[in-house]
Amino acid sequence: MTDYCFPTSRSGSFFVTWKIFTIFALNMRRLIVILFLSLTVALAVGATQRWEEVDALPGIQLQQDAMDEDSVVVTVSDGYIYVSSEERLIVRVFSILGQLISREELPGGTYRFRMRSRGIYVVKIGTRTIRITI
Repeated sequence: MTDYCFPTSRSGSFFVTWKIFTIFALNMRRLIVILFLSLTVALAVGATQRWEEVDALPGIQLQQDAMDEDSVVVTVSDGYIYVSSEERLIVRVFSILGQLISREELPGGTYRFRMRSRGIYVVKIGTRTIRITI
């Protein structure tokens, strides 16, 4: 019967120790990769842009679309999208390619959203769709 446990010779003991070390090193490398990916995802989720409440719409308005029946005003100024409404609404911002950039349910008030890059965007508020340029 063959003994598959630790060999009694000195060279065999070294081999087993080296094998345990390499298995530990591989598992540690996998753990580091998993931790790095988890941290990257956590930071990306934490860095998600949010709508922030402001006191009023900016004085200089480059583009404005007033929705009469819903009393919603959408304005673009200095790289921000401003939305003002008296009622709760769901605002979705898409890139021109259709990628969802933001989806937020906003209570009544005036809010702004910082756009990271210039371009053409689509803002959907309820059933209304507005094309804006930043």
